[in-house]
Amino acid sequence: MLHALTPRERGRFGDYLQSAYFNPVPELVRFFQVLEEDFFYPGILEPDRTAVWERLYPKVAYDDPAFRTLSSQLLKRLEGYLQQEALSRNPHRQDQLLLEELERRRQDKHLRYALNRSRKSLDEQRMRDGQYHYDRYALEMAQHRFNARQDFRSQKLAPVAALSSLDAYYLASRLRLACEILNLKHILQVDEDVALLDQLEGLLAHEAYAGEPAVALYGAILRMLRGQEPELAYRELRGWMERSALLLAKEEQYEVYIHAINFCIRQANRGAPEYLQELLGLYQEALKRDVLLDQGQLSPSNYKNMVTVGLRVGDYRWVKKFIRQYKEQLPAAFRENAYTYNLAVYYYTVGQYDQVLQLLQEVDYDDVFYNLDSKVLLLKVYYETGETDALSSLFDSFSVFMRRNKVLSGYHKTINLNLIQFLKKLTNLPPGPSEKLDRLLARIDATREISAIQWLREKAEEKRLRKSPRRVRGAG
Repeated sequence: MLHALTPRERGRFGDYLQSAYFNPVPELVRFFQVLEEDFFYPGILEPDRTAVWERLYPKVAYDDPAFRTLSSQLLKRLEGYLQQEALSRNPHRQDQLLLEELERRRQDKHLRYALNRSRKSLDEQRMRDGQYHYDRYALEMAQHRFNARQDFRSQKLAPVAALSSLDAYYLASRLRLACEILNLKHILQVDEDVALLDQLEGLLAHEAYAGEPAVALYGAILRMLRGQEPELAYRELRGWMERSALLLAKEEQYEVYIHAINFCIRQANRGAPEYLQELLGLYQEALKRDVLLDQGQLSPSNYKNMVTVGLRVGDYRWVKKFIRQYKEQLPAAFRENAYTYNLAVYYYTVGQYDQVLQLLQEVDYDDVFYNLDSKVLLLKVYYETGETDALSSLFDSFSVFMRRNKVLSGYHKTINLNLIQFLKKLTNLPPGPSEKLDRLLARIDATREISAIQWLREKAEEKRLRKSPRRVRGAG
């Protein structure tokens, strides 16, 4: 848990422990200081508990139950500190707690002032997401309870406003979760149905929600996912994304972009290549708006996806710049492998195969998935360059690797063993039209579960047309 804190946060936690209000156990201050001294410098993964005990109590024999109690107490203080940090980042939640406490103590003069201040804060904030509607609902309910105690006639529209905010929060949250479930049904075996889906769609038509971005965004996504004029729904979604870019929290913006990205991927896979350019534009827009970075880091999967899409579109200059520009935003544990592999894919695409071979020697093959991807890329290079001996040797070693590996799923093994099998058959066929080549293409289409299947089809078609493997140069 302490390792999860930044140095600044550890300093603030030390200050937190100094307060007798938050920490009634003085020994924890020294315990934390010792852990800091023994734990947080290079080369130390975990302090020895007996050594820590000796630093705390030099003249007392090690007592394991007492040490565990001390550790448990420090953990509880750390959890309390994290709660305080979370609360300090949420001023509206602070307001809600204050309103509840002032109401409980019947401090009506202060409560009236706090209600007005909280209302002004909500009115001035930029966000108009589902959380905004919940915070507005909590405020209007506090106002309603206050009015009811003062004079029934002074209640005015507080309960109406509370109900309206609650409805908007409920609908936005319900739509958000419904879209997530429907999206999962596109990519996983998820059997759960979304209850009251038709009723949800009926509520979307109500004029009360016409201008609410948190509702309209997910309404468009819902129609997109349900196939109800999906292209029109996508264009509506893009319009709302443009208008509401600053009205949603980064986390929710990310979800919306992923829905749009997944839609473009599905459209491109169904034979609409124009959506590839749209897809690249979405990725570039999300990067520009800092939506894809999580605490300053870009996930290796998004990094790889953007390289893949950029190469398919043919924007080689942007891809090469992107690979290098965002290397440092990759998590340190994956940085070198992700950078090296994606740069190798770039050089493969532009036909600079010597660069590919050199880069693949630098990939850390202890990472099973980069090992797998690198072997597939190596198969492609050997096939393109006509290195038949090297290709034959790789067929054998790759097959052994797949069969012996204990980490890869059955699906990964199947698609890659199928690639090896079909590419081996293709390599042994002579160029030009033939019944054997037709049967091979028919089997490829029937099998489907093949890694790099589109590339394999392209190579088979090239052989049918007596084309030699391409050897592009000079695009780097």
